[in-house]
Amino acid sequence: MELNIIHNEDCRTGLQRYPDSFFNCCVTSPPYWGLRDYGVDGQLGLEGTPEEYVAGMVGVFREVKRVLRDDGTLWVNIGDSYAHNGAAYHSEKSTLIGRKQGEEMGKAKRFVKSGTGLKPKDLVGIPWMLAFALRADGWYLRDCIIWHKPNPMPESVTDRTTKSHEYVFLFAKSGKKTIWTARDTGEWSNTPDLSQFIDTNDGERTPRWRGFHYYYNAAAIREPPAASTLQRWSQDIDKQEGSARVPGKTNGAMKAVGGPRKDKQRGHSRRHAGFNERWDLMTTAEQQAYGANKRSVWTISTKPFHEAHFATFPEELPRICILAGCPEGGAVLDPFMGAGTTGMVARKLQRSYVGFELNPEYVAIAERRLRKNLGMFL
Repeated sequence: MELNIIHNEDCRTGLQRYPDSFFNCCVTSPPYWGLRDYGVDGQLGLEGTPEEYVAGMVGVFREVKRVLRDDGTLWVNIGDSYAHNGAAYHSEKSTLIGRKQGEEMGKAKRFVKSGTGLKPKDLVGIPWMLAFALRADGWYLRDCIIWHKPNPMPESVTDRTTKSHEYVFLFAKSGKKTIWTARDTGEWSNTPDLSQFIDTNDGERTPRWRGFHYYYNAAAIREPPAASTLQRWSQDIDKQEGSARVPGKTNGAMKAVGGPRKDKQRGHSRRHAGFNERWDLMTTAEQQAYGANKRSVWTISTKPFHEAHFATFPEELPRICILAGCPEGGAVLDPFMGAGTTGMVARKLQRSYVGFELNPEYVAIAERRLRKNLGMFL
């Protein structure tokens, strides 16, 4: 199958050509319900009720699940919307004025169809409706990430706060172990030798390979330590006894985190076996680079993209998802490609991509953008 391509067609049709278990991960931002008419037939987002919209999305991601590897992940960025009075969706003069993987531009109306239970000004709750529907369809709902936007679009509202966040949901395909990582080297394998064991510092033996339900490279997206933490790690606290920082006697020796350790830690449960050995073998610089596990609130500014007349998916958002969810050399899927940000980031990270986009104008924009930013590496 051809890689590094954007198909100008409905993903529900195009994905049928791809074999089972083809992609490592899917990173996408689908059209939001009732926010914009993108000017093409067959588009999602114009359904009369939230339930109809969610049902359509479940169908899309059911096909995504088929083409995703068993150790693959799905990352979905989606925002919420409000119910309003009105009778139609409106795209104004240009099909390119709208929201696709970015901020709302211009006016849009979401009508309240009778029988939905929605009242004017109700927050619809689309993100969680979709998350729960995908979970009910067999996906494993693993994480809810808040995308905090420090530069949100202003809103002319006086009876609520200005929206400055969207959601990123992480889903897994499998509920059983599909991939393993070596405790001593960190390498990943789908077919490890499970008969291998390694020695721990407390004299025990533990399996070398640790199994996971899906590929998730936490080390690739760790948050770097704060400057104060780096300074603290570099200090020899033993020499500070009697100083302003350590004014009195201490109960035993105090060592800097980054300094040498005389004794091994004892009493760890078996699930921690192997970690302390790797930590002790690291240099101080490596320990400092280890950082903290990625938090669930990501502060990322939106980025304007003048050619498409709408703000695009900021590169940092798919970058984090791809680093965590797709190994180098793997393939990333985006069934709602828009301006091509997911594909561009994938190539920059030495991954391949496949995208689908209904609007031919968006496809042309995305391809020009990819050529401009990637050149011969496209």
